[in-house]
Amino acid sequence: MFVGLSSVLTGAAALQSGRLHYQNYWGGFVFAPLAIVVGLVALVMVIVRWRSLNATDRKLRGKAARRHQRAAEKRSPIETFDTPSENSILPLLRDFAFLGNRY
Repeated sequence: MFVGLSSVLTGAAALQSGRLHYQNYWGGFVFAPLAIVVGLVALVMVIVRWRSLNATDRKLRGKAARRHQRAAEKRSPIETFDTPSENSILPLLRDFAFLGNRY
């Protein structure tokens, strides 16, 4: 949104001062009417597609949905490292630490 708005305003400022081109940050010339059109297209896209641009979850279909379901069923070890399991030594260490503080 900021890029589109700044493009429109910079192009309009160049046209207002009577120039058809302005220099960008790197020194290249930018055709002001084209910058205004591109900026307006970007703004319209952002306004029209605002909800879909912010959507976090998409409805998956077919193979992608099956892969997502399998991935949810099988969590990798790195995702479960902080949850103690039945064979974990963490409960024993907690009990040992408790007894160590008691005596």
